[in-house]
Amino acid sequence: MKKNILLILIVFNIITLTVPNYGFSQEAVDTVIFPDDFQNISDYYRFENRTLYFAQTLVVSDNYSWQRYGQLKLSSIRLMAPTDMATPNSTDYNRIVMDNAKNWIYLDDGYSTEYPTPLPFADSQGTRRIGSRINNLKAVLRRYSWGWALVPTVDYTLQFYGNERPISIDIADNHNLKVCSFNLAYYLTSNFGTGFGPDNETQAAKQHSKIIKALLAVDADIYGLIEIQQGQDAIRNICDALNSTMGNNIFSFIDDRGSIYGSYTKVGFIYRSDRVVPDGKLRNINNILPHRKKLQCFRLLANNEKFVLSLNHFKSKTGKNATGDNADNGDGQGLFNGDRVREATAVIDAIKSYTSACNDNDVLVMGDLNAYSQENPLHIFYNNGFSNILKKQNDSAYSYVYQGVSGCIDHAVANASMANQIVRAEVFHINADEPKMFEYKQNTSQDNMYRSSDHDIVVVALNLGGTNKEDISTEDNVIIQTISNRSFVIKNASNQWISMFDVSGKHLLHTYITEKEQYITLPYEVNSGVYIFYIDNGKSRYVNSIKVVF
Repeated sequence: MKKNILLILIVFNIITLTVPNYGFSQEAVDTVIFPDDFQNISDYYRFENRTLYFAQTLVVSDNYSWQRYGQLKLSSIRLMAPTDMATPNSTDYNRIVMDNAKNWIYLDDGYSTEYPTPLPFADSQGTRRIGSRINNLKAVLRRYSWGWALVPTVDYTLQFYGNERPISIDIADNHNLKVCSFNLAYYLTSNFGTGFGPDNETQAAKQHSKIIKALLAVDADIYGLIEIQQGQDAIRNICDALNSTMGNNIFSFIDDRGSIYGSYTKVGFIYRSDRVVPDGKLRNINNILPHRKKLQCFRLLANNEKFVLSLNHFKSKTGKNATGDNADNGDGQGLFNGDRVREATAVIDAIKSYTSACNDNDVLVMGDLNAYSQENPLHIFYNNGFSNILKKQNDSAYSYVYQGVSGCIDHAVANASMANQIVRAEVFHINADEPKMFEYKQNTSQDNMYRSSDHDIVVVALNLGGTNKEDISTEDNVIIQTISNRSFVIKNASNQWISMFDVSGKHLLHTYITEKEQYITLPYEVNSGVYIFYIDNGKSRYVNSIKVVF
């Protein structure tokens, strides 16, 4: 009898060793770094079915498959669009392309059920945002028919943190005018069901509610709205809603005299008439695509100072019949780059005559240019004396996430006289990091401002008629703790700027600190050595420096 029992136990042990371990802890644990230890497919096979301990911080880089399959993409850093960081087709560009291709892996819930309920990895608000982080993940590497994935072990408690939903935009106090640009993802009030924008009135009502909540949270003096239905009905609908919510009639919109033409969209302006008024006529620039590039001079009532706001929506990277310089030449700029260059050139030419007519040379260019920061259309502006305000203040700024890579296609660029009056430019991250499941077209849509569009909102604070010079002291107890040759944690530097230089003076990083304890990932790995960090207010001068050894 004992012999039979012993035989059964032996058979049972053999079976448990051969069954795939879906979420069960194993005795052997391999300590790894991603993606360093996963450079080739052979590395994945080497770690297959083994429990892995990731001695690092991993970042959620994509949540596209989260709702349907219970999956997130993890990377060692937020993956940036190559042409947002480097010249198209350059050595740096090609290196980023290769690095991005290797730097992601799925985190899977370990079940085959589609549309799992409740959703795994969700936070208390039912979301899981791109940019969330997780430390020291312990998971088993599994191979499926569709690819590789990490399944957390049962003895590991998942604790995501960072990049929580923002409630408001923390913009500088020392400004007298706030401007924003916002792509509304095809806001319509009629002609539904064309495949663009809402399919019906129910979806349109959801879209409207989310957008109004987002605009109120920004609390701008001038709203530059993009992808809003042509004619005046749609823009009037938003303006009336803002006034109704505020309980007064302080908001007005600029009537461009256009009429509704199907479901085609335009750009348009809504402004607080108690603070700022149009000064001069609206100028339409109708090359390539009509109603999508406009110039308007505004005057601040408080001091009668003026500036010109250029609002734009350039040709997209997708479409058909792209030939010549519009064809995709494989340098990362996509289709219709030639048209976008021509649009940028047309805007520059129009600015030259318009500023002369309105007798003011301060120009701020905003909008969805459908081009990343280092692509040809942006260099048209750079070559004509404009600077990229967002990237100047934060190298890692982004407004859009596509296929797991982040970058700026929504921009704020200014000429020199305008840049001197800009206190701060920031992105209100309420959309791009959010799962698609919360869009107005989905049954899972939430009645809040999050995922009111697929674009984030770009916000610029101006000290119109003044300058952006101001000295602010920095805390003396700033701590920088290195994690790897590519990442570090900075403590006690919230609401300040950080710049990093090597000993030769090469500028490596400039970004804004929003958290008391913030994790920072460098664009590239640095060599071991001494580096200088300057902590400052981003306006007038460096006020504190720290030497750090990596």
